[in-house]
Amino acid sequence: MTRHYTIGVAGHVDHGKTALTKTITGINTDRMQEEKQKGLSMVAGIAPLSLPSGAQAALVDLPGHSDYLKNTVSGLAGIDMTLLVVAADEGVMPQTREHLNILQFYGIKHGVVVLSKADLVDEEILELADLEIKDLIKASGFPDWPVLPFSARTKTGLQAVITCVDEEIRHLKTRTRQAPFRLWIDQARIIAGFGTVVSGTVLSGAVSQNDTVQVLPDGRKARARFLETHGEGVPAVEAGQRAGMNLPRIPLDVVKKGAVLVTPDTLRPAVFLNADLRLLKNAPLAIRNRMRVRLYVGTGVFNALLVIMDSDTLSPGQAGLVQFRPATPIACMPDDRFVISFLNKNEIIGGGRILEVSREKFRQAKAAKIIPVLEAIQKGDLPGYLAAVSANAPYRLISAGDTANRTPFPETAVAEAINRGVNQQKWVRISKEEGGLRKDHYDTLMHHVKDVCESVLTVDKLKQKFQINEIADTLAAKVSRTLLQHILTNLCRQNKLWLSDGYYQLSTRTDRLSSDHRQTISALMTFADDSGTKPFSAGYFCKCHRGKYPKKTVEKLLWQLESRNQLIQLDKDRYITPRALEDIKYRIKDYVEQQGYFSIHDCQEAFGYGRTQAVPVLEYLDNTGFTKREENVRTLQDNEINYQSVERRDK
Repeated sequence: MTRHYTIGVAGHVDHGKTALTKTITGINTDRMQEEKQKGLSMVAGIAPLSLPSGAQAALVDLPGHSDYLKNTVSGLAGIDMTLLVVAADEGVMPQTREHLNILQFYGIKHGVVVLSKADLVDEEILELADLEIKDLIKASGFPDWPVLPFSARTKTGLQAVITCVDEEIRHLKTRTRQAPFRLWIDQARIIAGFGTVVSGTVLSGAVSQNDTVQVLPDGRKARARFLETHGEGVPAVEAGQRAGMNLPRIPLDVVKKGAVLVTPDTLRPAVFLNADLRLLKNAPLAIRNRMRVRLYVGTGVFNALLVIMDSDTLSPGQAGLVQFRPATPIACMPDDRFVISFLNKNEIIGGGRILEVSREKFRQAKAAKIIPVLEAIQKGDLPGYLAAVSANAPYRLISAGDTANRTPFPETAVAEAINRGVNQQKWVRISKEEGGLRKDHYDTLMHHVKDVCESVLTVDKLKQKFQINEIADTLAAKVSRTLLQHILTNLCRQNKLWLSDGYYQLSTRTDRLSSDHRQTISALMTFADDSGTKPFSAGYFCKCHRGKYPKKTVEKLLWQLESRNQLIQLDKDRYITPRALEDIKYRIKDYVEQQGYFSIHDCQEAFGYGRTQAVPVLEYLDNTGFTKREENVRTLQDNEINYQSVERRDK
C-alpha cells in the first residue's frame, strides 16, 4: 500500500525554500505574477515528490515573510514533518525561530534542517552556521534533526537531502483510513465549467468520487463530483494525500480557509474550546483574562475571547488552562493544535492543544469541577477523566462515541474502560450507543426514581397508575429518557413496579379510598352491569344520577376500575364491563357464522343501539385483534383462536 505524507518547507524569507522545492521536484511553486515580481512566496505552494522508498509526499512551500503569517500557519496545519531551510550566509533569523515555535506547538517531531546557499560561504562560515542552527533546534526540542548543507545552484547535497527525507519518513505514523473523512480547506476557487473546487490535506479517512461530504461550519452537504491529487484525476483520496475536490452548487464564501470537509454528521462546530495554552518565553506581553486574541486553528484564523481558568494573567513562559470563545463556530476536534497572536500583531506569542470541545461556558464557580476533568485529559489519564466526569454529573450517561468526539481519548479505549467497569460490576451499561454510568450512581438514582413514583401517586389518592412522562417531568436531576426507561424496567424485574398497556403501577400500592369513593365505585359497577352491552361515559353516568357525583371524581374512579380490570376502556371516555364485551363478541361471531360478515347496520339489531355508540366498540375489537375491517364490513381475524375465546353468557 502506498504511503502518503505532507512535508512543510519552512524558514525565513529569501532563505531558498522555493529554490529547494524546485530543485527536488522540478516545480516552481511561486505561480502568482505578484510572487514572481516580488521574489517571495505569499501563499503556500504545493509540489509532489516521489521518494526512493515508494512513499509519496507533497511538499508545502511556506511563505517566510511575517506579513503572510496566516498563510504560513495554515500551511503548517496538516504536515507530517518539516524541511527547515536556513541560509548559510545569514544563519538563524526571526522567522526561523518563529517557524520552529509553531512546529513545537503543532507537535511536529520529525524534520531535516537544510543549510541552503552553501556555495556562497567558505567552510568556516558553513561550520558556524551549522553550530548555530544545531544549538537552536536542540533548545527547541529537536536535537535529533540532521543538518545538511545544500546548494540549489550547484545541486550540492541534493541526493543527501532526498535520502535523509526518505529515511525520516519511515519513522512517521501513517494516518488512519478507518476514521471519518476530514480535510481542512486551504484553497478554494471557481473553475469555469466545474464550479467550486477546493483543496487541502486529507487528515483522516477517505472519500471516493460521488460520495457525499459536509462543509462545516456552514453545514451544507455536497457530492464530490470530481477528485484529483496534484492535478491528476483519481477515483478516491485517502489520509495523508493532497486532494482537490469539485463541489457543485456550493458558494465560494462557504468554503473559505478555515472551513472543513467531513463525512456527514460526524462533527459538530464548537463555540467553546477548552485548551492547554503555553506562552513563549520571549512573548512581548502577558495575557490578561478575557483578552481578545487571534486564534489559528487548522487553516483558519479566528478572533476569540480568551478566558483563563486558574489565574488572572499568563506571563511569558507560563502555561495554563483556558477557554476560547471564538466569534464564529470552529469545526475543530480535540487534540487539534493551535497558536495565537495579539489582534494587532503578526507575531506568534503562544500555542497549545485543544483538550475538550465543550458545550458550556466556563464560569469560575464551576472551576473546581471542570479543571480536574481537563487535567486528566492533559495527562492522558482516562480512568481519572471518567471518575471526574462521573463525579460532576452522576446521572449523565458516558458513551465511548460521545467521549471520543469531545476529548482526545480514542473511542476504542473508552469502550474498553467501560467494559472493564461493567465486568467488575462497578458500572451499569444502559445501551451500546449511550454507554453507561457508575453502579453506585445508578443504584442511588433507582431508589430516587422509586420514591418519585410513590410521590406521584401520593398526591392523588385516586390515582393508581402513571406513565413514564410523569416521572420524567417530576425528576429534578437531568436524566435521559433511555436511562429512566432502563431503571423503570429494572424496578419491574424486581417486582417493585408493574407495567400494563404503557402504564406503571406500584406493586405495594394499598387501597386508601374513602367511604364516599367506595360508594361511588359501587354505584358505577351497578350502572355498568345494568348498561349491559351499551357503553357509557362519566358524563352520562353523572347525568343519569342528576349531578349526585362529581364528574372529575367519577373519571378518576373509572380509570382506577379500568386499571383493576373491572371495566374496559373503549376510547378516551367510554367504558363497558368485561362480561358485556364477551357477550358482544359472541353476538358478532353468531352473525359472521350466519351471513359471513358483520356490518355497522347490524348493530341496532345485535346490540340495541346505532352507529354512534357502536363505533367505539367495533374499533376496540379491531385494535385488539378480534375483528378485521374490510371496507364497510368486519370478519373475524383469527377464527380458531378467537372463537375459543368467546363463551356464551347467560343474560
